[in-house]
Amino acid sequence: MSEKSSGNADAVLAFLIGGMIGGALGVLLTPNSGRKTRADLSKLLKKWADEGEDILDEGKERVMEETRKISSAAHAVKKAFQDS
Repeated sequence: MSEKSSGNADAVLAFLIGGMIGGALGVLLTPNSGRKTRADLSKLLKKWADEGEDILDEGKERVMEETRKISSAAHAVKKAFQDS
C-alpha cells in the first residue's frame, strides 16, 4: 500500500473514531431517562457494529483483490523466467 493510501486510511479511521466518540457523548449527555439512554446507546452500538462489519468486509475484498493481482504477477514472472 502506498503512503498516500495509508494516510487516507488513517484519516478515515480518525474520522470514524471521532464520530463514535461524539455520538457516544451525545447519547450519554442528553437529559433522558436511564431506560431511554440505554435504548439509544444500544441502537448506536448496533449501528456501529453493522458499519464495522461493512468496513471489514470491504477490507477483506480489497485484500483478496490485491492478493489475486500479486499472485497473477508472480505467476507471469515465473513463466517468463522459465521460458527464457
